[in-house]
Amino acid sequence: MLEFSGDWRFDSPGPIPDGVLEDFTTLIGRVTTQGDHQEVFERFKSYFAAAAGTTASWSSSTSWAQSDLHTLMSEASSNAPLFIEAFYEACEALRRDGTAVPDVKLINRILARHEAGYDLRPPRLVATGEGPQRIDVPHEAPSLDRQARDIIQRSLSQSEDFLKDGHDRQAVQEVLWLLETISTAFQGVETDMGTVQGKSLVSG
Repeated sequence: MLEFSGDWRFDSPGPIPDGVLEDFTTLIGRVTTQGDHQEVFERFKSYFAAAAGTTASWSSSTSWAQSDLHTLMSEASSNAPLFIEAFYEACEALRRDGTAVPDVKLINRILARHEAGYDLRPPRLVATGEGPQRIDVPHEAPSLDRQARDIIQRSLSQSEDFLKDGHDRQAVQEVLWLLETISTAFQGVETDMGTVQGKSLVSG
């Protein structure tokens, strides 16, 4: 298991580029030339199934194993770190069994060529800051109307509390503060009724 931010396992920082998926698929095909084709496909299937959040069952034939693997790789591609981890861990498992597999340098060349935004430095996977990054859309700023209504509501509520407690003077001061705040905060703003200027509204 590679070391990287735990958040990436649950909230994908972005998908893997299509070019990486295609190149890794080609490499897997070359790995199969060293032995039982289906067995190699099945080994990779188990790792990509885990990355996709599912499980893999043994396919009925080599061709189906290859097809099922491609499906699992496509599903896992939505999360780049997990996709890279699945490929690397599958390769390492096969390497321990004596199978020749792509080394880290080759994997990193592919990631760099397609600007995946990651660099493999076992046991760590590091974000390089390059390539497509997920963009969080900021919340839309409250409209002028919404801001004004919020200010008015808070101030009137405060004024009512003063009245309930018998503090008439404070209640009046709160309302006066409200009028002054609205006219000052939105001075020069164009509205449907005109332009706010000082303590008055000038019709357009």
